[in-house]
Amino acid sequence: MKKFLYFALFINLVTFAVTFSSSNGTWQTVHQFEMGFTILSTSCASPYDVWVCGLNEATNTNQIYYSSDSGRHWTLQYSSMDLTVFMLDIDMANRNIGWVAGAKIMGFPVETSIVKTVDGGNTWTAVPVPFLFMSLFHSVFVLDEQHVYFVGYWDFQNQGIYYTTDGGTTWNLSNIETPNNTPPRYCFFINPNEGWLTCGTWPEEPTPTPTWIASDNISQSNSNAQINNQNNEFGKFIKSFKNAYELKKYLFKKYAPGASDGDRFKAVILHTTDGGNSWTVQYEDYDNFYFNDLWFINQNKGFAVGESDTGAYIMKTTDGGNTWTRVHFPSENEHGLVDIQFVNDTEGWAFGMGPGIDVVAAIIHTTDGGDTWVREDNGEWAGLMYGSMYDEHRGYTGGGNNLKIASALRYDDGTYPENPNNTPEPTLPQPTNTFTPTHTPTPTPIHTFTPTRTPTRTPTKTPTLTPTPTHTSTFLPTKTPTIIFTSTPPPNFTFTPSPPTSTPSPTNTPQYNQTGIWIFCNQEIYHPGDHFILQTQTVNAEDYEITAQEYIVLDVYGEYWFYPSWNKDIDYVVVVLEPHSFNSDTILDFIFPQVSESLYNIKFWAGLLDPEENSIIGHFGYCNFGFEP
Repeated sequence: MKKFLYFALFINLVTFAVTFSSSNGTWQTVHQFEMGFTILSTSCASPYDVWVCGLNEATNTNQIYYSSDSGRHWTLQYSSMDLTVFMLDIDMANRNIGWVAGAKIMGFPVETSIVKTVDGGNTWTAVPVPFLFMSLFHSVFVLDEQHVYFVGYWDFQNQGIYYTTDGGTTWNLSNIETPNNTPPRYCFFINPNEGWLTCGTWPEEPTPTPTWIASDNISQSNSNAQINNQNNEFGKFIKSFKNAYELKKYLFKKYAPGASDGDRFKAVILHTTDGGNSWTVQYEDYDNFYFNDLWFINQNKGFAVGESDTGAYIMKTTDGGNTWTRVHFPSENEHGLVDIQFVNDTEGWAFGMGPGIDVVAAIIHTTDGGDTWVREDNGEWAGLMYGSMYDEHRGYTGGGNNLKIASALRYDDGTYPENPNNTPEPTLPQPTNTFTPTHTPTPTPIHTFTPTRTPTRTPTKTPTLTPTPTHTSTFLPTKTPTIIFTSTPPPNFTFTPSPPTSTPSPTNTPQYNQTGIWIFCNQEIYHPGDHFILQTQTVNAEDYEITAQEYIVLDVYGEYWFYPSWNKDIDYVVVVLEPHSFNSDTILDFIFPQVSESLYNIKFWAGLLDPEENSIIGHFGYCNFGFEP
């Protein structure tokens, strides 16, 4: 079993395995995207070629990324500033042809909610949709190059499947009347004629409406200005959600006909034998759970996954969907499930997060045809949306968390070469010694992360790693900033380091008319004997006091440790920022120890979260550093 050992600074340099073990292979985090991006869907077309799509809340863009080396390095293939379109699901037929389903809601017809590539994602072209101003497609299923099915809703009234049987030359609409107007969600076709469709919804979850949607004052004559206004307003709106999955659920509830009918769960499965022209009801359940995705191994045996307010559901059929029974498994009350896939008759995977809209990853695995399921993750802080298994040897998944950090995960059992393109393999050092930082952190209570809880931590800012932390507050004028930050450390950032081998320079610059937090390392590369200082600066540019949860996170290749306890359990401090104030804190201050290997691209993240809404307040940031012998 392959293990990747990472150097964990400030945790006594102990070794941690960043892999999730399965019976024959492991799941491992292979890449972490810049803060702001959340993966909503993943699709692979070979053991090495994989695509993800999602929302970048830092840049207010929808994005598609591609990797040709098993997820280690990624290229941005598509980025759209039109926030009236959301890219929700991607499915590749092969290494050249693929499709993306999205949501087009109440905006100018600049872009549509479906795009297609025929050149591996180098170019993506728009596909005509049923109703240009509002077509929301929740999911896409690609049977082959010719048969593609989009599940969704259009013109505020109709719902069903929008599909092609000739690779997109012509399109067909299947308007489906479902029991109790339960909105369709996912489909699976075993061949061009026979398929199944899950439908479902959940109790109402009140959410604010963006002002540009509420005003309904679209003017075609001023389209560019209107689009800019829409993006500005909606850019603010999307940041109010804890994560992009919650935003996706909001879009479904608001625009799917029947999604907001009543305060109850609905779960329905439909069946077609004529290519989607007509559908019959095979299963109904109300008040218990709702359906997400489904998968059929053959025409008789299939599975569907779902969620309730108490956890996950797996439903199984062995007679083509005529009867369905629930499969219980040990972790069903610990998380929900979004996606399910089988790689052969006996082995399959299901992916999710939970509980509720929490962002802890959940991966469960079966090797006996779905009779029993075992959880095989380590609680990675990245809620998983969709998996994409190429075969029993290689697969991918991805997601994001409430700090808007996305991770790509890969399953590998050693069958495929790690490096198909013969590029140098990154070297990960093996720790050979340990050290104790100059200032030993004082343990603090660990907090369980629940999106709706109200923290009880004492509302004062008390760094524990430095005996005498520097903390200054300077009140700023309302409009004119008076503090200029350059490459020189701020006045209170004073120390006498050993002769440096690299020039100290901050990695980001605060804007003092902007609320948020900035974080700095005093050097980019450290050597034994260098003076290591980590400092944060927070700004409240508002006219009112702000109480926030301050998160400072050490990120070593997707493994996280949280300040002030520096444990892997989620932790934070509560800060109270006076109106028009500037605060500076020294978080770490020690002499760098002896090391025998080099390591690069280690990160510290910093963000302020609203304790009631669990949304990021203003600017968030990070700094990179590394070390050498």
